[in-house]
Order: sequence, then structure tokens, then C-alpha cells
Amino acid sequence: MMRWGLAALAATLWMDITPSSQRFNPSTAKVWGSMSGNGRIMAIDISRDGRKLVSLSSTHELTLWDFHKRAKIRTFPNPLGQTRVQMTPDGTRIVCPGNDKPWTLKVFDAQKGRELRAFSNVNYANGGFAISPDGKRVVALKTDGTVCVYDMASGDEKHQLIGRRTAEGGSVAWSPDGRHIACVGRDAVGRIFSAETGEKTGTLEGAMMISALTQFSPDSKSLLVVGPDSRLRVYDVASGRERQALDGPRGITSAAFMPGGKYLAVSCSGWIQIWDCRTWKEARRIEADRTMALTFTPDGRRLVSGHRDGTIQMWGAGGAPKPAPRPYRPGNPGYLGVTAQTESDEEKGVPLSSVEAGSAADEAGLQSGDVILKVNKVTTDTFEELRHAITDLREGDEVTITYLREGVEKTTKTKLGGR
Repeated sequence: MMRWGLAALAATLWMDITPSSQRFNPSTAKVWGSMSGNGRIMAIDISRDGRKLVSLSSTHELTLWDFHKRAKIRTFPNPLGQTRVQMTPDGTRIVCPGNDKPWTLKVFDAQKGRELRAFSNVNYANGGFAISPDGKRVVALKTDGTVCVYDMASGDEKHQLIGRRTAEGGSVAWSPDGRHIACVGRDAVGRIFSAETGEKTGTLEGAMMISALTQFSPDSKSLLVVGPDSRLRVYDVASGRERQALDGPRGITSAAFMPGGKYLAVSCSGWIQIWDCRTWKEARRIEADRTMALTFTPDGRRLVSGHRDGTIQMWGAGGAPKPAPRPYRPGNPGYLGVTAQTESDEEKGVPLSSVEAGSAADEAGLQSGDVILKVNKVTTDTFEELRHAITDLREGDEVTITYLREGVEKTTKTKLGGR
């Protein structure tokens, strides 16, 4: 098996991403704006286009917000103020615990505000459910200890991942690439399953504790597990080996990776701690009283925090949030197969530092040193803009790439690959 050192972990989490002046920077981040809800803000989530935010409070108030306007859109009936709320990537469905019946997981129509479906006997106390990246399925930890995957629309059970009494009281997570489901149970064993077949594909090595939080990194190659001892453990999904262990603050309430994986934010009652995933050193400790929930905006420009006093704060450097360039589409994200220079003197475009052999970029004839100007009609002046332009498309989509080679503008076409 491959041995993963700190440098390998940093490369894995930081691949395919380049910082821009607009992205979240811990050293300069300050409160850019806020919203006020009722009761303690226990959980928050943001739609993939960055336009809607949903919050769940201790006063049983589930609220949908217009994130740009910082204004309430509507509240929903009978939620239960617990530790998780999730929105489907397209922003049309909201999933959270219900309050009118014990141990019920509810699905709401975000547009109309009505309840669509309820799943019974779900143990949601410690992040006991997760939505698939395409929004079509949900994995839930049941009160009898089983872990099941359900079809969101029909409510039909697709797979039973774990039998009775094995995983009771643990937490589950679904990888961003849609391929893996992780569960850390009461038996303190971490397991990885195939989301497609339901078969177990791996086990996390080493002694663990019951997980309070479980989360995949943005590239789906690493798994963060936070136990009640506030120890942050990062595992390699493929091998199950522990890559890194960090001493977090006492009483961790939430954790979130920045899109692209450059930073990891964790919260506790007194502050927000930011870790640099390239070095696993603390980048900043922000004083933020009684922080209960964290998430990043999909464009990576804002860190959003929910607090015990009912406020939701946005941390960043200023300017309006940037929505995703295209609406959500199901399927595997497109993959071009290039890396780019982190620093460039080019005023326009993204200079390529390498092209992966056999990739879509290779088949298009792109070379190291070429400067990509556009993907279809989308201008790409930063690698982040290039990444969004590619991943907002899907595997198999044909694209036209405009680029410079030795100062001469050229175009080429190719079909995107997938991972």
C-alpha cells in the first residue's frame, strides 16, 4: 500500500485549485454581513448556486433565506432543532429532522414550503443522515442501528449498508463525487461503502471513538472524523490509513472544508479555528462567540457561521457573493485533465503547467504553456473560473476551448472526461 505523508496529503487536498483575490483568506477575513434568526442556530446549508441558505434553530424554526439579500423567504412547519439540515444541490428540496413525530426525517419542497415525504425511525442526533450529491438519494442511520439508502422521490429502500445494532449513534457522510458513503458507528469502527452497490469497500484503520462529525474532503479522497475527544483525524479513503491527526478546540460543534480543500474550518463555543490543509498548521483563530454551525459558500468566497444568539454571520473580504455560472445538472462532473500555474504574469487566461496523458485536454491537443482563455463562451481568467467552467459541465459534454499558444489565439474541441 502507498504510504501517505504530510506532503502527499496536502497535494491531494489542494490539487486542481488556485487561489484568487476574491476567495476566503483567513488572515484578512472579517464579518462582511449578518442575518438574525430566532433561538440558537444549530445547522446551516447553502444551495449550490449560492443564492439560498437554510438554517435550523433550537426554537424549531426552519428558515429559507435569500443569501444575497440577507432576507427571509419562508419558514417551514414542525422541524426539530438538532444538528443537521441539508439542501439538495439544486436548492429545490430541504431535509431535516421533524418535530411532530419522534425520530422522523422530513423532506420539504423549498419553493412551495410544503412537506413532501417523511422517513421514520431515523437516528439524526449526530449527523445521522446525508444527501447524495445529485439530490436523488439519502442515507440514514436508523434507530435500530441499521444504515439504509433511500430513493428521495419514492421513499423506497435501495440498500441496507449495516445490519441492526452495529452503527447505532454514529454519523454518516456522502462523498462529493457520489461514489462513497462513510459511517462511523457506536462500535467506533469507520466503514466505507460503495454508494452504487451498497457493498463495503474499506475500513478505517486504528483505534477510534464514536464520531460526532464525519465529512469528506472536496476531492472525496480524504475523510475527516471528529470524535468527542475533539481530536480531528483525517483518513485516506482508498487505503483506510490515518493521514493526519490534529488537536482541535474542546467542544467542536461543526466543521467545513473550503471548496478546493485549501482550508478546514472548525467551530467551538468560543472561536472558529482555521487549518491550512497544505501544512496542517493553524492559519487563524477567529474569536466568534458560541459558534454552532459552519459552511462555506460554493464559490469559496465566504465562510458562513451560525451562533447561539440567533445570528448568521458571513466572513470574507467584501463584495457580493458570486453564484455558480450554470444551474445544477445530474451526472459526473466534467474533467479536463490539466494543472495550472499558481502565479502568472498573464493578464488574461490560465497558463497550463501540465497536461495529463490520455485526458480530454491531451486529446484536444493542449500543451504545457498554452493559456486557456475560454471554455465555450465562459471567460477563464483564473484557474478557479476554469475549474467551475469545467465541473459545471458533465462527463461526455463537448466543449470548445479558446487558448493562446505563443501569442496566437486558437480554438479546439474535445469531449470532457470524468473521474
